[in-house]
Amino acid sequence: MNENRLTDSETEPTAEGQCAVNVTIVYQDIASGQRAMRLFCDVANDHAGQLAFCPNLWRVDLLADAGWREAAAEDATRADIIVISTKDGSLPDPVQRWLALSAEHGAHAALIGLVGESAETNKRPGAGLLKTFAAEHGLEFLAPCPDAKGAEGAAASGGPALQQSHDVLDAQGSGAIS
Repeated sequence: MNENRLTDSETEPTAEGQCAVNVTIVYQDIASGQRAMRLFCDVANDHAGQLAFCPNLWRVDLLADAGWREAAAEDATRADIIVISTKDGSLPDPVQRWLALSAEHGAHAALIGLVGESAETNKRPGAGLLKTFAAEHGLEFLAPCPDAKGAEGAAASGGPALQQSHDVLDAQGSGAIS
């Protein structure tokens, strides 16, 4: 993976001179979709005038259909960032199939795992599957970092702080997506 993805020539500036960042968000329910969007609203506010996020949202149940899964995989190939946001710490089968298809299509984005609603659920198998998938495909993987109380840490803006996965996940969360 290219280490400097957001400053590549592939990322075109907008008419206002902002860096356009394509984001594919896969979410399980309304709450997990809102959590993912809140993350990008916070980042956009922190970098006002510098970044323009262009989100493509996909609900998990749509990925069960082969046609929608194919369309979502095409979005993933154009994405700079892919976000997987689930409610319970699992990684549903349609998401696993979509990730595998996206990799076959050449997706090369950074992967953010918002797997579950708390820091504890980030230690569940879904987060481990995402971490393993990212490592196998040369993708950067980020996940919320827990604060001292065990809840999701907060950045200065009030959003969850992100760290590379090796700082967040333990060995229990390993797995593979084929």
